[in-house]
Amino acid sequence: MFQFPDVIELNVGGRLFQTTLMTLTKDPNTMLGAMFSGKHRQPQDKDGRYFIDADGDTFAYILRYLRHGQFPPTSKVEEVHGSAVYFGLQDLVEELELLPQILIPKVRSGFLSHYNSINTTIKQILETAVKLSYTQPLSPRVAVIMCVRNTANAVYKERAPSHHCAFSGWPETSSVHSGKWDKRKADLLVGPLSLTSISEKLYVDGLVKEMVSRGYTVGREGIGNCNTGFETQGAKTVKGAGCGGELYRILLTWQLALSI
Repeated sequence: MFQFPDVIELNVGGRLFQTTLMTLTKDPNTMLGAMFSGKHRQPQDKDGRYFIDADGDTFAYILRYLRHGQFPPTSKVEEVHGSAVYFGLQDLVEELELLPQILIPKVRSGFLSHYNSINTTIKQILETAVKLSYTQPLSPRVAVIMCVRNTANAVYKERAPSHHCAFSGWPETSSVHSGKWDKRKADLLVGPLSLTSISEKLYVDGLVKEMVSRGYTVGREGIGNCNTGFETQGAKTVKGAGCGGELYRILLTWQLALSI
């Protein structure tokens, strides 16, 4: 066993600290507890200080927590959370994960990972927006009509993979950029998206909130149900029955700064 002194001088990423061995080993199950348990020698800088390859500014808050149980200021929560995970300070990690700076992104990330078709749909919308920006650079927007349905609902009918959801009188897409946005017109049709354990409204809410969090302006409204549709049959497109899915109209806009 290697014997560390009672007072420890540290060099953490170039920032110097003094603390006690007792503080560093307060919880033997952490990385710091293991490092200074005496089972392993630790690297030292040229002046004999024990070196830890981590961010020194963030470590200051780790040390305050070990000494006094003090939490970091709001502006530093995310940084300190990352260091707490790295050093294995599980109690601090759990406390910080209850704060909105960590909890809200974590919940949103969990939602998106569970319903990852949201990311696929957003990608479709943004790819369409990029294409439109080439021809309509001064009017950056994309209109989407989306059909979503919870397959647990018995009223929804199974349709062929080639089915495209619509409603009476609207069998195809047409650009909205030349005039008033008619509810029958869209730059992109999405769906039918089949859901299993989430409602249609919650899915669309999650989609809109995620796009807003990325800096886009998004308008949304429900426009009824898919009561007609069209299928691709070889080279032909023919009208067919609707699947009953809920239809939403979404308008995404953003601001382009153009230098001419």
